Amino acid sequence: MLPQPITQIPEGELELPFFYNTVKSLDQVVDVDYYIPGCPPEPHQIWAVLQVVVAGLLQGAPLPPAGSVVGAGSVAVCEECTLEKHEKVITRFYRPHEIVPEAGVCLLEQGIVCMGPATISGCSALCPQVGIGCRGCYGPLPDVQDQGAKMLSAIASVVGAGEASMEEEEIVRDIQAVMDTLVDPVGTFYRFSMAHSLLRRADVNGSNGHEPVDETETGVSVSGYEPVPRKEVLA
Repeated sequence: MLPQPITQIPEGELELPFFYNTVKSLDQVVDVDYYIPGCPPEPHQIWAVLQVVVAGLLQGAPLPPAGSVVGAGSVAVCEECTLEKHEKVITRFYRPHEIVPEAGVCLLEQGIVCMGPATISGCSALCPQVGIGCRGCYGPLPDVQDQGAKMLSAIASVVGAGEASMEEEEIVRDIQAVMDTLVDPVGTFYRFSMAHSLLRRADVNGSNGHEPVDETETGVSVSGYEPVPRKEVLA
């Protein structure tokens, strides 16, 4: 049940602000000059932005093109993560309170959801280093249109379910049993990128996000997507 904008109560009329059922990113409302990745951005990234702006204002140095991401790497978080990696075969997923991860070993291999395969580098894999799966706050890799879909693809390739001798229906049941242990995949995979995703929004009153989206309301079409679920800096 959704709250109504205007509700009559004994004391009078209660008015609530109208909420859209589609969350917008800042750059779907106003123009954004530069993006700083991270939640929150690391000090070295904030300093990088300041250096770029100061150099442009005081020294006449060329500024990066509008819409540039300042402070991010160019590869996946997994590439800069020092945890030991092996062939991944996942038979179930664990929430953080359900398992004590083995030190020094890839968290995803242990069934702990880690967005490292779908997230751009630049953070030195700080969260995985202390046993917490990457949450994806740096946003997607370059040329990746949908961060959540990228992560789902990565997980689908390492689910250990079924055998070659099994019937297709049995394999499907095995796969479903593994995926049932993954709690809130949409909320997990799109924590920072829902507004820029192909889904555009989560399930709304059973619509599963399939209601037509008014592009004049969102300010951007799917084809105009820019994968930047990051902190924005306005000039």
